[in-house]
Amino acid sequence: MFLKGLMKLNKLLNKSYLSIVFWALILTVILFTMPDMGKLVRDKGQVTIGKEYSYSTAQNILNKLNDVKSSDKVLDVIMVYHSDKKLTDSALNEIKDKVTKLENNKNKYNVKTVLNVFTNKDIEDQVISKDKTTLLVPISIKQKGRTTETIRNEITKVMKTDKVTSYSTGSDFISEDFSKTIEAGVKKTELITIFLIIAILIAVFKSPVTPFATLATVGLSYLTSLGIVLQLVDKFNFSISNFTNVFLVLVLFGIGTDYTMLLLTRFKEELNNGLDTNSAIIVTYKTAGKTVILSSLTILIGFSCLMASQFKIYQSASAVAVGVAVLIIMIFTFLPALMKLFGIHLFWSPFKSSGHSSNKAWEKAATISTKYPFFALILVLAVCGLSYFYTSSLSFNNLKEIASNYPSVKGFNIVSKHFGVGKALPVNVAIENDYRLDNQYTLSEIDEITEAIKSVKGVKEVCSVTQPKGKKIKDLYIKDQANSLNGGLKDADGGVNKINNGLGDAVSKLQGAKVDTNSLDKLQKGANDLSSNMDLINKATNELKNGMNSGVQGSKDLSNGIQALDDSIGKLQDSTNDLQNAYTAIGKGYGQVGEGLNSLLPQVKNFQTAFGSVIYMQSQLAAKHPELNSDPTFVTMQQTSLKLNSKLQDMVDAITKLKAGLDEANSSLKKANNGLSQAQSGIGAMKSGSEALRSGSLTMANKLAEAADGQNKVANAMGQLDEGSKQLQDGQNQLINGISGISDKTKQLTDGLSTAQKGLTDISTGLNDANSYIDKLQKSKNSETFFIPQDKINNSDFSKSMDMYMSKDRKITEINVTLNIDPYSEDAMKITDKINSVVAAKIKTSTLKNSKLGISGISQMNNDLKTMSQKDFNKSSIIMICGILIVLLIVTRDSWMSIFIMASLVASYYIAISISGLLFNNVLGKGDLSWNVPFFSFIMIISLGVDYSIFLVMRYRENLDLPSKEAIVSAAKSVGGVISSAGIILSGTFAAMYPSGVPTLMELSLTVILGIILLCTVFLPIFIPAMIAIKSSILNKFEKEETSKELDIHSNRKVSNL
Repeated sequence: MFLKGLMKLNKLLNKSYLSIVFWALILTVILFTMPDMGKLVRDKGQVTIGKEYSYSTAQNILNKLNDVKSSDKVLDVIMVYHSDKKLTDSALNEIKDKVTKLENNKNKYNVKTVLNVFTNKDIEDQVISKDKTTLLVPISIKQKGRTTETIRNEITKVMKTDKVTSYSTGSDFISEDFSKTIEAGVKKTELITIFLIIAILIAVFKSPVTPFATLATVGLSYLTSLGIVLQLVDKFNFSISNFTNVFLVLVLFGIGTDYTMLLLTRFKEELNNGLDTNSAIIVTYKTAGKTVILSSLTILIGFSCLMASQFKIYQSASAVAVGVAVLIIMIFTFLPALMKLFGIHLFWSPFKSSGHSSNKAWEKAATISTKYPFFALILVLAVCGLSYFYTSSLSFNNLKEIASNYPSVKGFNIVSKHFGVGKALPVNVAIENDYRLDNQYTLSEIDEITEAIKSVKGVKEVCSVTQPKGKKIKDLYIKDQANSLNGGLKDADGGVNKINNGLGDAVSKLQGAKVDTNSLDKLQKGANDLSSNMDLINKATNELKNGMNSGVQGSKDLSNGIQALDDSIGKLQDSTNDLQNAYTAIGKGYGQVGEGLNSLLPQVKNFQTAFGSVIYMQSQLAAKHPELNSDPTFVTMQQTSLKLNSKLQDMVDAITKLKAGLDEANSSLKKANNGLSQAQSGIGAMKSGSEALRSGSLTMANKLAEAADGQNKVANAMGQLDEGSKQLQDGQNQLINGISGISDKTKQLTDGLSTAQKGLTDISTGLNDANSYIDKLQKSKNSETFFIPQDKINNSDFSKSMDMYMSKDRKITEINVTLNIDPYSEDAMKITDKINSVVAAKIKTSTLKNSKLGISGISQMNNDLKTMSQKDFNKSSIIMICGILIVLLIVTRDSWMSIFIMASLVASYYIAISISGLLFNNVLGKGDLSWNVPFFSFIMIISLGVDYSIFLVMRYRENLDLPSKEAIVSAAKSVGGVISSAGIILSGTFAAMYPSGVPTLMELSLTVILGIILLCTVFLPIFIPAMIAIKSSILNKFEKEETSKELDIHSNRKVSNL
């Protein structure tokens, strides 16, 4: 197959210009149709966390809370207004105008929420620094298909003020500036790489023309492969990241320069050997071309294996496989055309070239290693000892990648300085439940979760629906409620005792207010007798009127009778007045008792409501702490509360009945009073009649001459007296009946009040027990339990908190956590782990056990990123090692050699990453290596380092007619210089990243350079020859043993034959 390719190449050489024209057209089309790489990186190349991780779960929940579609995104932005001195009133007014304008144009700018301190003074402590120099305006903005840069420019323009400096920051803006930093670093790397390659090629070939062939081939490969990759990303969602372009530049310019230099060197040698251009090209590709194919195949397979990675950033490195494939095509089509076109002139040089010479250092190292292999191994193991400094601690801090002059970094640093390092990038705990969370019990559980998070070391502040300002609302906790209840119970106890005493007085008065029924009976009998006598008097008067002749004697009798009647009427009138006074006293007593009952009833009902809350609290405690059900003290308290509540209900019922009885008694008393008044009127009439009668009788006695006229007056007076006596009789009957009813009701009332006294005594005892219980409750841990009355949940103040921390349907809640350490630090990631564990444990034992839990924020994202990247690193590295190992087995046809090479590559990586980490952390003081440096260093050292191993092995296999030790020494001598040159070129390419100023690129640069140096100075010239020597010695020993056995067998046969 390879020979067929060479035959086609021979035909192509006759029309080399067609190849150049073809690639020129391809490049033109690619350049004109190439998508915007920056936009693709921002849209499709950002870090994405797997759906199974906590961060993604939280983001989905928060999207629902914010009523945002999963396809859209909400950017959390903080506008930072800062002055070196206290913000002036005019500056604050200007900021206020900007915030008001933004609020009034939310739809225009796709703003979801704005925290406005000017209209919400409750958040003042959270957004205004203590020294009053800094003010924050947190804003949530819907992306709506816009780029992060577009949103930043728009919001910065709207919120910019003239009187105070403003900055916009947030995790999205920081990521955007990180992308910009990488882009700027790559552009700088590209330029440095080109100039560096030109310098190296001129130094190697001593020709200003030769670098042109290399740069043209590699540059065309880079642009073509970049265009293809971007089209794949745009049309087929091929993976891309900030590092895709970096890897294409480094790998293609690195190995591309190596391959073209190898081919051009062989081409020059063949031309110098007298071959014509076409023949020299064919021979070059027949020999060196085969090495290039095999070497590039390992890189192609190595990077292709990354497509199996689930992590997009790692997967994006597979774009290098596309670049390598394009490079191979270019090397076998475009480069031969240049060779044909320029011929020997491709190496024109004003300097004298000495050509390629053998490498003495490699030859000496290989010779010593094969002669003293165990000494060589000890030396290699000593070098491997540097891996002792290896650490898995990595940095996820994007801020260190970005220059401090970026607005997002400036804003973040200001927030960190004036509000604490965790304020700008908080951790968000999101909980989604199947049912509503706005009830007493669930809110209490959310508060317990809030308190549990507060207990985690490293947490500075926790804000939730129950603690919107990061602090407890005292009125909503049992301790403070119990304190108020305790005071109320003491006042109630005093009030109950007063009422009890009052009831005692009322009972005494009622018992002393008994009516003398004997007097009433006599009074009734006198009234009846009076009525009967009045009938007789009336009859006598009529007779008197008819028979005046017997007038003198009759007049005397009448006078005596009238005198007796007048005395009886006087006694009756006195008795009625005494009775009226008694009724008045009883009425006042009833009034006092009624007032007492009216004031007592609402107090008892209030106590009943309060004890209902106490009983509810006790049931909560018993549900959350089942062990309390076996605690005698708690059980006694619970029983006391229930008994007390029952007594209170009995008291309510008794007072209600007493009020009803008192109302009925008052009605009867009123009727009696009406009857008594009527009786008094009758008695008055009787008195008037009696006086008139007496006057008439006296006149009749003195003036018998006027008897007829007097007799008429007496008759009229007697009529009035008779009518009065009958009224007195009716009124007195009503009075007797009313007083009898009052007596019955008074007895009932007295009994009821006595029962009430006993009930109040029980209540007083219960109140004292409740006070004792509440005192103990205040001193217990349970006093810190959140409790909000049901009627207060939806009031205006608490509704604001629910609107801020809950979804509209109240099934989702959010808890904001501010850390007191750098949110990008590894310690912050450990804290999110602890928060996750604490919250999960609380939820598991609560009514929220079936809810979804997620944690978001940059700390959690980095934590999940660490887990995911490590998991994918392990998977991808195994796949890559297996893939390359298979290629090595095919190329070397020697399993031991393949293992030696792979061990060299892996050891080079671990030593390099250990030294790099030691230098950056302990020597340069730059901190831990960036989280992606280990993986990218690994794939670069493994995939590129295997190239040099194949160079050495291929030459070794050419010398298989020699003994193994001599073969490897000869191979080292022959290709040592080529490998060293290639290593210098590749190291130079990676060194071009160091001036970029981007820590990740600098760390990657140093690590790969160290790995290449280790391969070219320790493992390939020392370790591989030593292992070949040991293997050869072992095999020779086995061969000698086998030969000895065969000779013994042969000798034994001869002896047997003899």
